[in-house]
Amino acid sequence: MNLAVLLVTPQYDVHVGPVHLVAHQLFKPLLIVGFAFWVATFLRGFMQRAAADSDGVTTAHWTPVAVIAAYIGVSVYSAGVNLIDADWVESGTTAGLRGIAGIVHLFAGPRLDGFYRPLPFLSLWFDYRAFGATLWPYHLVNIGLHAINSVLAYKVMHEFGYAADIAFWAAALFLLAAANFEPVMWPAARFDLFATAFILLTLIWFLKGDLRLAAGAYVLGLWSKESAYCVPLLLAVVAIYRRMPRKKVVRAGVVFGAITVAMLGVRFAIYGNFGGYPATIAGGESPHFTFGIKTITSILTRVIPMPLMGLNLSMGISGWMAGFVALHLAAIVWAAIGGAWIEKRERLLIAMALLSAVPMANLIGWVGESMKHSRYLYLPGLWMIMAGAAVISRVRFGNVALAMLVAANVAGSAHNLGVYRRLVGEAHTMARQIVQDAAERHATAVDLTGVEPEPYGVVLFRREIADLARAERPEICVEFEERSCGAAEPVLKYQWPQH
Repeated sequence: MNLAVLLVTPQYDVHVGPVHLVAHQLFKPLLIVGFAFWVATFLRGFMQRAAADSDGVTTAHWTPVAVIAAYIGVSVYSAGVNLIDADWVESGTTAGLRGIAGIVHLFAGPRLDGFYRPLPFLSLWFDYRAFGATLWPYHLVNIGLHAINSVLAYKVMHEFGYAADIAFWAAALFLLAAANFEPVMWPAARFDLFATAFILLTLIWFLKGDLRLAAGAYVLGLWSKESAYCVPLLLAVVAIYRRMPRKKVVRAGVVFGAITVAMLGVRFAIYGNFGGYPATIAGGESPHFTFGIKTITSILTRVIPMPLMGLNLSMGISGWMAGFVALHLAAIVWAAIGGAWIEKRERLLIAMALLSAVPMANLIGWVGESMKHSRYLYLPGLWMIMAGAAVISRVRFGNVALAMLVAANVAGSAHNLGVYRRLVGEAHTMARQIVQDAAERHATAVDLTGVEPEPYGVVLFRREIADLARAERPEICVEFEERSCGAAEPVLKYQWPQH
């Protein structure tokens, strides 16, 4: 009822006698409904006795064409989001790389952010050499990698024994999931895409018994992002689920354990520690190495409910988007009341989702109503989407419910990207105004302390305004802290959003 009301009105505050009913946003109600869906299907899985046909969904011949067309449309829309800030394509790093020595530094030298991710940086260097400041081609790698990951997700579903139609719906939902918009849209967030590709390849080759290829893919994953350190945990639960021979498990444990120790040794050799975000971010402690109750609750409240529909709700949604949220709710409610339940394979997938979150345990809690940092959900969300497709496929008209979920996520992706496009446009407008004002008032200093750094979850927003203004008037000094431009006068002050 709460969700239904919030889809019609952005908030309510009603007093009925002694009862006070209040709600201000959709974010928490959506999380609660999503979590309740999984709790219901999980509990029903222990009560289910009938051996129902879990492979009963079908796929019309035109459905793959529609999915591909939708992805092309979303991708074109995504490629239109571009910022000139160096961190958008990591040009601050790639522009300084020169020849073989530069490439060697990627694999053997430190970075200020404390991370070790040479392979994606190598790809960004190739992009920089090929395209320079022309930004839209940088998107092609991200778009292609995400498509490849969706195909690999299909292969993993097949390895786990799911029928082709269920595997297709899982891959389609992952391909178009609104929660995945950030790492696909942001060229410099391709670390998650690379790591996930190699993690999936590691798993596929491990299941096929090719330990050499699996080990090689694991190394490439560790060269892509720290999330790949979850691989030994994933292989352990898969080995237990498959009841693999002890000899094979021990051999794999030795190989992957040795690789893990060796790669951690490389990080220590470069940084003198495990690396990662500096301690200043968490007030003296690195967020990677702190643990508390919030660590657990964040994983449960983000990894479990968000992947099936991750919307930026920090900005009000339109009427048409509210309709697609209702479509999403109708699909999962239909599945819940239709008797959807979780089987052993889905319990494995959910366990893999939770284990995938371990290397990022304290970062996943950063994902909030704006979906900023949603890239941390990319890998864990894959397993939840797989489980969701399998569970929903078991109910009557499961293919219809899955099609509704896919449609809602296409709309959700457009909404999330639309927030970025609107805010980037606002940044350009503000920058033009600053340039005009500075020329009229002969100002050399601009105070942007009243401008939110990343409103509505749009990364680099305030910095983009400064970059655009300085591109037109290089002499302008921009303040992000009061009086950081010294005695420069006059100082133009701006505030956004207006309150």
